[in-house]
Amino acid sequence: MQAAKALSRGDYATAVEWFQKAAEQGYALAQILLGRMYINGEGVTQNYQEAVKWFQKAAVQGNADAQVYLGIMYGTGKGVTANDQGIMDMLRRKNYYNNWVNNKQVLGAFYWLFQHSLYSSQV
Repeated sequence: MQAAKALSRGDYATAVEWFQKAAEQGYALAQILLGRMYINGEGVTQNYQEAVKWFQKAAVQGNADAQVYLGIMYGTGKGVTANDQGIMDMLRRKNYYNNWVNNKQVLGAFYWLFQHSLYSSQV
């Protein structure tokens, strides 16, 4: 709650502090949001490796959003070595597969988005 309030008023340093506490306790949503803050350099120095670390922690819990973010990081080579197989591994994880990949249009849209925008901009 405190993190969301701080984030909504643009107090990124306070938001990072609260997200960090929750992320360290294993809350996947906090781990994802903290990872996003590291990508964007909001309240912290931009650090793709640190973002990947937090996405990995949420992804191993089966969080589909974290798996997508991690796949994007592998695909773009931000914070990791670029690896197209890393993208497919994230897409194939059971939780993500059950929630999204059954719809081939979603997979196609993700592929298009990856090819047309993510290589040339931040995640």
